[in-house]
Amino acid sequence: MPGTISVDTTSQVFTASRQPDPDLCLIHTTEVWGWPPYAGGGEAPHVTVKPIPGKGIAVRVHRPPTDVGKSLANRPGGVETNRRGVWQLELMGTCDPSRKDELYYWPDADDVVLSALAEFVRPTLVRFRIPFRAVAPFLPYPKSYGSKGGQRLSFTEWNTARGICGHQHAPENDHGDPGAFPIARFIQHLNQEDDMPSVKELVDALLSAKVVPAPMLGEREQLVAIPRSEELSMRWALEARDNAIQARKLAEAQALKGKALTKDEVKAALEEALAESVDIEATLTVRPAAPEVTQ
Repeated sequence: MPGTISVDTTSQVFTASRQPDPDLCLIHTTEVWGWPPYAGGGEAPHVTVKPIPGKGIAVRVHRPPTDVGKSLANRPGGVETNRRGVWQLELMGTCDPSRKDELYYWPDADDVVLSALAEFVRPTLVRFRIPFRAVAPFLPYPKSYGSKGGQRLSFTEWNTARGICGHQHAPENDHGDPGAFPIARFIQHLNQEDDMPSVKELVDALLSAKVVPAPMLGEREQLVAIPRSEELSMRWALEARDNAIQARKLAEAQALKGKALTKDEVKAALEEALAESVDIEATLTVRPAAPEVTQ
C-alpha cells in the first residue's frame, strides 16, 4: 500500500506560458531541505515533492503540466529544454552520497515514499501517455555530472525521447541529479495499482457483457453507466470495449451470411463497429444480467 499523499495547490503557484503536452517526465533533486523559493517562479518546476520517510509524501503543485517549467538551463541556439513538452518534478533531498546523512537520500528511497510518489505521478503519466520507462540509464552522482558518463542525451535523442528521465539527461545542462535514482523500483510501483484488475480480467468482463448503445435498452431496464477515466484501468477498458463491439459485429455478419466473410465484408463490419463506438462516446451502457428466479 502507498503511504499518505498530501497535495498543496495554493502555497507556491506560479504562472507561465503554455508548452506542448508533455511526453517526458524529468526528475530533479533539490539538494536542500525545505521548500525552495525558486526565484519567485523563475526557476520553478511543475511540482516539488517532500519525502516523509516511512509515511509518504507532501506535494506542492506550482503550475499545471501544460505550462512551461523553468528548472532547466536553456542555452541559445540548441534545442528547447523547458519548452519542449516536459513535466518537471523536484524531489526534496539529495543524490549526493557524501550528503546522505544530512538529507533524504533518494537513491536509497524507502518503498513507502517511492510507492506514494508513483501513486501521485501515475495519473499524469497516463493522461499524457508518457510511457513507464527510463529513456536512459540513471548514473550515480558525481559520475552523472556533465557529459563524461555518456548518459546525457543528444539533441535528436532529447527531441524524440518519451518516458522518464533526470536532470542528468537533459542537453545544454551539466547537473547530475537525481543521480542513482531507483528508477527500476519506481517503475515497479508505477505498474502496481491496488485492486487493479488484470488486462485479461477486464477483457473477459467486457466480452461477457452485452455492450449496447442506450437507445437499444428497454424502457424498464436499468442502466449501468461507467464514466470515462484518466486512469490506466479505464483506458484499457475502453480499448477492450471497442474490441468487444468489433467481435460482436463480425459474429453477427458471419451468422447472417452463414459462411466466412470476404475482406470487404470484414471491413464493412469493422466500420459499423467503429461508428457504434463513437455513438457511445462518454459512457459504456451495459445490459444487466437478468436476476435469478427462485422457486
